[in-house]
Amino acid sequence: MTNVSAYVVKYFPNIAELDILECPLIDFEGIKLATERLVKLNCIIFPKKNDLNINLHLKNLTNLPIETLDLNYFVNLTDEGILGLSSNKDSLIYLSLLGTNITDLSFPTIAGFYNLEELYFDRLPITDKAISELTSTLGILKVLSLSDTLISDASIIKIGKSKFRRSLSKLNLINTNISNKSVIALKDLINLSTLILDGTFVTEEYVLDTLKYLNHLTPPRFRNLRIMEEDEG
Repeated sequence: MTNVSAYVVKYFPNIAELDILECPLIDFEGIKLATERLVKLNCIIFPKKNDLNINLHLKNLTNLPIETLDLNYFVNLTDEGILGLSSNKDSLIYLSLLGTNITDLSFPTIAGFYNLEELYFDRLPITDKAISELTSTLGILKVLSLSDTLISDASIIKIGKSKFRRSLSKLNLINTNISNKSVIALKDLINLSTLILDGTFVTEEYVLDTLKYLNHLTPPRFRNLRIMEEDEG
């Protein structure tokens, strides 16, 4: 797709999904043209271009019924871009932000996306503060992926008491600093079916014993577990 063909797209207002991933020739004006009249657009896949001002593009999605946003590895996506999604808070169901430059500052905004069912925050420099923003507002979250983030046991304790504790079915904690100290909090995730604990500080025996009464839980994954070093002295 080029800017010329983007001009044609806007005359098909019933388009619900727009995939321009493999369209390197389209620029900001072209994408704006293509989306400005697509009043039923619920999914857009942006081209992976280093010079794409993704923050500005997200502002152009204002008032569109966007349900799915995969923004993985847009390294120039910042907290400003997430703030631009505020008007989509009622429609967003799926949000993936792997490898972006989102920080804890975005989470008061994300906490307002009440209908989110899937969230992917892998490889983000986020902390327990970010997770605490979400636990009292998101009530139907089913998937939460937090691999390679900076969270600690404090986040797991919050998740165990969260508004989404009864809906969460998948939790990815790969390479986080989670230990046995917080595992007991997972007992309240009554519909949890998938738990990935690779590279954490838990022990397999303790997790299996503590969570043995979770009826929906398949065997958790425990690859490359780390050993917690005892404090010296």
